[in-house]
Amino acid sequence: MLPCAASQECQKPFPNGEFFDVGGQPYCATHYHAMQGMLCAGCMAPIVGKYLNALGQKWHPEHFSCALCMKSMANIKYRERKGQAYCDPC
Repeated sequence: MLPCAASQECQKPFPNGEFFDVGGQPYCATHYHAMQGMLCAGCMAPIVGKYLNALGQKWHPEHFSCALCMKSMANIKYRERKGQAYCDPC
């Protein structure tokens, strides 16, 4: 298995020998998705499938929540204050 070529910090072998080829260089899923701007702002894991754009970042729907009560805000309107998202009641 090849080490990840994306970062000096990531030398982990590829699970199942699978990697993303970018310009002939192998990248792990996390670094590949980071290069594409597709890491969840909540959990920092790669986003594959549905996501939300909020606060200038991308989120897994289940990870976008109110900064105060932690209630999911995937399907509701929110208000922003000082870079944080809040549901209407909070």
